[in-house]
Amino acid sequence: MSRYDEIVIGAGVNGLVAATRLAMGGRRVLVVDAAERPGGRCASHTFHPGYTSPGLLSDTAAFRPVLSRELDLERFGIRRCETAARCLTLSGAGKLVDPYDTSNPWHAWLGEVAPVLESFIDEPPLELLQPERTPLGELLHRGFELRRLGRKTMMELLRVPPMSLSDWLRESFDDEPTMAALALPALIGTWLAPRSPGSAFNLLFEHIASSTQVEGGTPALIEGLVAAAEEASVVFRYGAEVERLHVDSGRIAGVVLSDGGTVAAERVAASSSPRRLMLDQLPPGLLPWRQRRRYRAYRCRGTTAQLLLALDRVPAALDRVEFAQTAGSLDEIERAFDAVKYRTFSDKPVLWIHQASIAAPRLAPEDGATLSILIQYAPYDLEDGWTDEARNRLQRFALQRLEDRVPGIGARIVGSELLDPTRIEQRYGLFGGQIHHGEHALDQWLVRPEPDAAAYETPLPGLWFCGGGSHPGGALTGAPGRLATRAMLAR
Repeated sequence: MSRYDEIVIGAGVNGLVAATRLAMGGRRVLVVDAAERPGGRCASHTFHPGYTSPGLLSDTAAFRPVLSRELDLERFGIRRCETAARCLTLSGAGKLVDPYDTSNPWHAWLGEVAPVLESFIDEPPLELLQPERTPLGELLHRGFELRRLGRKTMMELLRVPPMSLSDWLRESFDDEPTMAALALPALIGTWLAPRSPGSAFNLLFEHIASSTQVEGGTPALIEGLVAAAEEASVVFRYGAEVERLHVDSGRIAGVVLSDGGTVAAERVAASSSPRRLMLDQLPPGLLPWRQRRRYRAYRCRGTTAQLLLALDRVPAALDRVEFAQTAGSLDEIERAFDAVKYRTFSDKPVLWIHQASIAAPRLAPEDGATLSILIQYAPYDLEDGWTDEARNRLQRFALQRLEDRVPGIGARIVGSELLDPTRIEQRYGLFGGQIHHGEHALDQWLVRPEPDAAAYETPLPGLWFCGGGSHPGGALTGAPGRLATRAMLAR
């Protein structure tokens, strides 16, 4: 039986960050992944001859700058673009929205509160249900940062998170395309719409977390993280699916793989779905009923489909446009969401478009382009199921919406692939097709995934979480991997 100090499940962004930090801390680390290559939700594949997917998630703006410093990632080719990407709203003549335009008081206020909210991302979670477990110095520091904002700004910051983002944006804007472009990235992958209570926090998080993109996109990010891990002597095993967790003397002591092999370790850190891990991969009877109930209640309802398009030429409307979206108003997003409540999808879906081959030209031939389109909203539990007919119908609706906004683009399409939420679950191992390993909603931001594991260490000795199902969520930040291993290395 092979033995390591630590086993990390999953070779996505968080798994790679976690493995590298543990190895740099002197631990002997093995990363196991069911896929044949690294990347997790960023893993690429050829979907049409000459055209490559950037992965399910391809927006790298949220990757934490602190990791570049701590892991010296520039040595491995991970660098940031100098300017932030803007989003084109594809309605009418098109409106280019700068998400960091400081000329508007709304953006200026976000700049004021950024230090407090960045601590939410870059520092361990406050254990709200067990505050005695948080060091007093940490509580005082957080309180001081909040108080330093001043009474007016502090009270405004406390007022905003429970609001709907529709109400919040309408206090500062009256331009519908601008509001739609600001709102949509915060709603991708959620069971929320602009009028949903608490959705304002999603918008706060999205804007504070985002910076500039990583040069070279997700391919460069994954290649750089793998190179950093390999230099730290991390060992990788691909095509190694975890069947269940190995238990010895009442503690988690490794993993049992689907080929029957067992790998022992002092600890296991899982960057995979917490719900799937705790409900399906533990020996029967090991998890107390109270915690099983909590994991069943941890919401993982997928609402996103991905449409990959191979273009032989870029239409003029999208020339040099990396990000675009099709919603002309907040109400248009709201109407698309309404369909999900009834287990169906709208004939006018909302599209978040990433021309991934701008950042990573190798994803498409010269003069061509790879578009990764996230379709909101498409329910995992579609009425009558996800059949070929249902997938074709959703793709037809999405392409019609795209043609309405970019006339003539249909003639440029030479290949496509649609991943509905069930196929997303199968390809990426995402429970319920939930692209963030758990819904981004206010309650699941504050306690993630459940109270007894909110600070990464589970009640089961030897088992830790280090993925997007933990604080601070499932965007491509690398923060869960960083913060989990900070706690692990302190033990």
